[in-house]
Parts: sequence; C-alpha cells; structure tokens
Amino acid sequence: MTGKEDMTNIPQWIRAELFENFVKEEFPNFHKISAFKVHSALAPGENYASNMLKVQLDIEMIDGSADKLTFMLKVPNKYEIMQEQWEAWGLFERESQMYNQIVPQFENLYKICGKDLKFGAKFYCLPVSDKHIMLEDLTRRGFKSLKRQDGLDMEHCKSVLKRMAQWHAASAACIQLKDQLTKMRGVLNVRAKDLLHQMFVDAMKGLLKAAKQLPRHQEYFDKLNNLSSNILDKVYLNCQWDESEFNVLNHGDCWSNNIMFQYDSESRLHATYFVDLQVPLYGSPAMDLYYFILSSSKLDLKIAHFDEMIKYYHENLIENLVLLKYEKDLPSLRHIHQMLIKYGIWGIFTVSTIMAAALCEPTELANLDLLMGESEDSEKFKDHMFLNERYLEHLKLIIPWLNSRGGLDY
Repeated sequence: MTGKEDMTNIPQWIRAELFENFVKEEFPNFHKISAFKVHSALAPGENYASNMLKVQLDIEMIDGSADKLTFMLKVPNKYEIMQEQWEAWGLFERESQMYNQIVPQFENLYKICGKDLKFGAKFYCLPVSDKHIMLEDLTRRGFKSLKRQDGLDMEHCKSVLKRMAQWHAASAACIQLKDQLTKMRGVLNVRAKDLLHQMFVDAMKGLLKAAKQLPRHQEYFDKLNNLSSNILDKVYLNCQWDESEFNVLNHGDCWSNNIMFQYDSESRLHATYFVDLQVPLYGSPAMDLYYFILSSSKLDLKIAHFDEMIKYYHENLIENLVLLKYEKDLPSLRHIHQMLIKYGIWGIFTVSTIMAAALCEPTELANLDLLMGESEDSEKFKDHMFLNERYLEHLKLIIPWLNSRGGLDY
C-alpha cells in the first residue's frame, strides 16, 4: 500500500492472497504475486458515494516470465455519515446484481439478434463477505474519462446517447426481468429518503444562493424558493413510474465521471462504456436524459441543441427496440418530449446536485462530511460548488429555460 492517505482509506481486509485464485484462472502458468500495491484511484471530488481503489499486481510465471495486472476495486468510503446509507440504499448489493444478472441479460438480448455489444467492464468477485465491487481496469484497454468541467462535445454526447438508447431498449425489451427492474428505485428508494432529504436541503440552499447572482432572477426566484421547502417530496411524488408510459431502467447516475471512452489508433472515438451501476432507477427515460445532458454536455449544447440530442436518442431507441423485437407500441418522439415536460422537476434535481459537482474545480475540501455538514469549511466547500463562475454561467441559461418549460411549476 502506498502513502499515508492510502492507509487511512484502504480497508485492512484487502490482501494479495485474495487475488490468487482468479489470477490462476486467467494465467494457468501463474506461480506467485511478487508485488502488491493498492492506492486511491480518484482525486477528492471525483466520487462521493464510495471509494475507488486501483489494485496493482506484479506476477511471476512458472517459466520465469512476468506480467503486471491492474484492477479497479470499489469499497465503502470512510465517512460515518454514509454508513447508514449502505444499508438504506443497498448500493453494493444492487451493483453486484447489475453486473452479475442484469447487464449480462441485456448483452445477451443483442447477441441473440446478432449484435456483439458490451456495456461496461468485466466483473470479478473476491472471496470475502466485505462489501466490494471489483472490475477490470478499463484504462489497460485505452479507455479514459474526459475532464468533467469542460463538458462533452456533440460527438461524445451522441456516443453516450446512442449507448443510453441501447441500454434503455434492452431494459424495455427484457420482459423476463420486469419484476426485478421495477423494484430498482435508485436514489428514490424510500428507505433512504431521510438521507437524501439532508443532501437536498443543502443543495437547494446552494442553488438559491447562486440564483440570486443571476440577471432577472426575480422572474423565477420565488418559484425556486417555494420548491425548496418540500422539493424532495415533489420529486418522489412526480417521478414514480407510470405503467401507461414507456418505461426503462435508467442508469440513474449517468454523468461524465461515470462514462469512459476508447479511441482507435488514429484517435477516433471507438467505444463508450458505462461505469458505476449503484443506483439504477426504473421509470421514464426523461430522468437519464435530463441528468446526462444538463450535467455533462458543453454549455453551448445544453440548451441550444437539447432537442437535437433528444431526437438523436429517440432515433437510436427506436432502431434498437425494433432490433430487439419490442412487443409494445414504439414510443414516439412526441411521447418522449411529453415525458420531459411531465418529469421536468428532474431538471432541478440535476442542476442542484450532480451539475454542481461536475462543474466545480477540484479541491481538498471535497468530501461528504463537508458536503452535508455545517462547519466553516463546509460552507466554503458549498460556496466553491455553487458560486463559481462556471456554474453560474450554466445556471444563467438553464434556469430560465426550465422555467419557460414549466419545470419550476410544482
């Protein structure tokens, strides 16, 4: 293990011998692990709900040759404020279910139709009872995430929306999984409502503080202020899935840090994978669409090209529903837009939470204790998130746009 900081964040149960069995499966000529290191894979502010580690193994073979292996290992973070959340949201249990059961069935649907499609990294399981998610290190295949503060250009946005449409189509067509999928409520799990309420109260305070800095804020500030008093109740009420609509399994946390891109030898975009499947949410695709586009696209795309991106998503959705022989009526583009209006409150959910995290500069203050606390450092961190120039520039376009669509009228 490397460094003082790593020692405080890395569980003591992580030991080299835990990795020997599946290394033997991958390498029949395996002899021993000659070196073992674990360190934090992400900087502060890049992941709040868990701790992502990189595991590095130097291995020796029976014939004397050697190799280096790396894996990504997700474990609960150290913050006391999150310990109850693991039980309430069941984050690790849900993500294991996604990798073990759900995603393979989605991929198999495409395989049956003659399309070889992978949504993400290979999943492994260590022989321990401690909560963990262990994955292939996609960087070994050239995958990388892009700088979240810059936002994604149209090429990358369309790549994500195409992959999202494939995911949504598989979830809608996989009728044998419907009973399992409808139970996936993501961040809207009622058992975690008290915890989410605490996060939302602080988020709306930050949003209101920022909104006062915007020109002509008098036109919508009262609506935001009224929303802030019971916005979480309204989110739970307005975002329940409706059997009469087209429903999918939303990724639930589809923003730039949870998307990795692979490029070919000429630096052309080749593949797009999703990571972090802890909070899948069954319901309207409007939720993934708002969450991704408002949090992760470039400023000049978010509003000016919003309808273009929705149309591109819809074209790919229909193509894949037809491929997978979806048996119900195909959702029209008009129906997708109707859902975007109906579930417009998800736009405020996105703007007040993940968009603020996506746009702020890295800081050592970025952690959950400060995000949900009331100390002087906590206030500094929240101001850093909500009052920076980049966030205000995005708000200047998005809030009036949401207001003009009725997205503040709840």
